[in-house]
Amino acid sequence: TSPLLIPKTLHALIESNLEGVENTDNNDDGLTPGVYSAATNGEEWVLLGQRCHGNVFTQGDSGSKMRGEDGSMSLERYRMTYHCPPQSGFCCEIYDPNLASIVFLTKHPLLPNQLLPPESMLSRPYLLDKNNDSSGNNYDEVVYNESSLPFISTIREEVYPRPDGHISTPNFFDTLHANDCLPTSKTCKKCLHQSSGANCNTCKSQCKCYCENLCKLKVEEKHTSKRVYITPPAYSKDPSRLVPRIVHQTWFEPVNMEKYPNMSRLIESWKQSGWEYRFYSDEASASFIETHFPPEVLEAYNSITPGAFKADLFRYCTLLINGGVYADMDVLLEANLDAVISADAGFIVPVDQPGIEANHRICLWNGLIAVAPGHPFLAKVIEVVVNNIRNRFTSVDYDNLLCPEPELSVLHRYDMLFTAGPCILGYAINEILGNRPHKPFEAGEIDVDRALRSIPGRTIILNQGKKDMGAHRFTWLEKNLIFAATDLPDYDDRKQLHGDEKEKHGHYSDLHRTQQIYGQEGLYTDKITADEKIHFVVRDQVVGSKSLL
Repeated sequence: TSPLLIPKTLHALIESNLEGVENTDNNDDGLTPGVYSAATNGEEWVLLGQRCHGNVFTQGDSGSKMRGEDGSMSLERYRMTYHCPPQSGFCCEIYDPNLASIVFLTKHPLLPNQLLPPESMLSRPYLLDKNNDSSGNNYDEVVYNESSLPFISTIREEVYPRPDGHISTPNFFDTLHANDCLPTSKTCKKCLHQSSGANCNTCKSQCKCYCENLCKLKVEEKHTSKRVYITPPAYSKDPSRLVPRIVHQTWFEPVNMEKYPNMSRLIESWKQSGWEYRFYSDEASASFIETHFPPEVLEAYNSITPGAFKADLFRYCTLLINGGVYADMDVLLEANLDAVISADAGFIVPVDQPGIEANHRICLWNGLIAVAPGHPFLAKVIEVVVNNIRNRFTSVDYDNLLCPEPELSVLHRYDMLFTAGPCILGYAINEILGNRPHKPFEAGEIDVDRALRSIPGRTIILNQGKKDMGAHRFTWLEKNLIFAATDLPDYDDRKQLHGDEKEKHGHYSDLHRTQQIYGQEGLYTDKITADEKIHFVVRDQVVGSKSLL
């Protein structure tokens, strides 16, 4: 039997346990060759040539025909296939939305056959849905493209009004400030900055009032004003991999050879990778966030002044919606992306250096991330970053966030990396995994209960070596394969920036404030706190498919 008959056989078994009959040129029943008719009622359909991870297994009603790509169609019922491999080896699950259950399994590698539903059946980006905008014609290509609609995560929300008689909830900083307990003395600050490690056992005498309150003073939970639901895409352009073949990069302006002779060569390594390349200016980044996310996210983006922090938040946003690879502008690709990003990898990121002296590396370097769209890690880090920015967190608020027993040397020596950078990414992932908030990371694969936590694919932590064969390189140890390099000699074209450009788009190290509590000055556009929080929820893919019904 031809393998092309297998889907028909499955169809018959699942639908009515009836035998299917193939029409040939030699029959005289009047039916078109290649069209299959159920033995009892004459329902007709054809097989399509495309394959796609997580797509449609379809039967029309008795009055409809399933046609080719350019034909019309009428869907009365359909089933979704999930977890189908590009080659045989494990089972596809066929999910029936009417029964809300898995109804069949198959190992056949030709399944599923892709049939994208009409555009009207797909969820649209947040802003287009809010404004009932069906055109999308005025959007920048990297912000929104109608052809990408089946392959992006979409967002919806539930709003919870603030209850009558609501009393404001001060931050940890506010309470300490009111009681003159902030860690501002020279001796306290010196102790908290010890590279070998610091905590309230080693610094209790120097930071007496502070340590008496840290992790002991109760901070009231803020009102949850909104739940944000993320539905991962049910379709994939490439069924063989979890991470889409897209590269994302951002800079405040287009990069040319004249102004950026070194960076322009570095980004060329990504442009020539064979993957789709997307570049975002500051304007496009803000427009992307406005289009795909609730207004609180754009509010947070606009509330921080350093461009580096804006870029941090944006990369999480575009990766949550699109998936793919994000790389900083100073990163050189040193491997074939198809080889280094395995088909079964759902999240790849390097471990970062902060805390290495204290053997407590709690940060993950967000200048290089490969991830599947709709990933819970990204949803959590966006939630945390947006809430902390909108509530104007300072370094002492981050100390309290990492209770109990936080490693204070990392928090105070690298406080600028907790606003939206590598250290808050590490915190968010530990939160999702149910770990201690300051649990350190090591290079290798993180063993997680993926089914329980709806985490797609393997989670890989790359090794980071600042003096790896003379350069700062990132390596997947299991593969013994170098992924990329950064901090190359003379790479940094930012030295040519002056005035406002230099202040807004400098390095993290330029943003560290040593004379006061981090977050009091120079970070936020104002000191107005939202006094509320929003909560992000990633829908399970099977649940998410119901949005297509």
